[in-house]
Amino acid sequence: MKLKFTWGTGIVLAIVSFVTFGIAVIVFSTSQSINFVTKDYYSQGVNYEQMLLKQKNTAELKGVFKIEDKNDEFQITFPEDFKTEKITGTIQMYYVTDFKQDKVVQIQLDTTLTQHIGTAELPKGRYLIKVDWTDGKNAYFYEHKTDFNKK
Repeated sequence: MKLKFTWGTGIVLAIVSFVTFGIAVIVFSTSQSINFVTKDYYSQGVNYEQMLLKQKNTAELKGVFKIEDKNDEFQITFPEDFKTEKITGTIQMYYVTDFKQDKVVQIQLDTTLTQHIGTAELPKGRYLIKVDWTDGKNAYFYEHKTDFNKK
């Protein structure tokens, strides 16, 4: 028996194909992990004006703020402006591809105003380093994008 391809068969095949494609998209979409930039994404958006003020304070510093990848560690050097100030704050190393790999470190400077962060346990990839600190009088914020490749 030979089947004939008619317009009715074409419509049925089109509907079946569309439904199959729709189900495949739904199954694929639900199996993907959803990563927000941070867990408190919305509350950080509300504080955007404060963030802009912190960035402005950082831009007005006389010294240079440096982040370097040296000898299996990130070296974050604060400007000489803070030589006599007590600095408190955090350094967030935001790993772009997986928020579970993010790392938050409390600022603990050595005598040269440098923070050393070991990179042995960090996966290689793109990082957004966010430094948020205060000297007791003003608040500051600095962001730096870097590609970290283990050597």
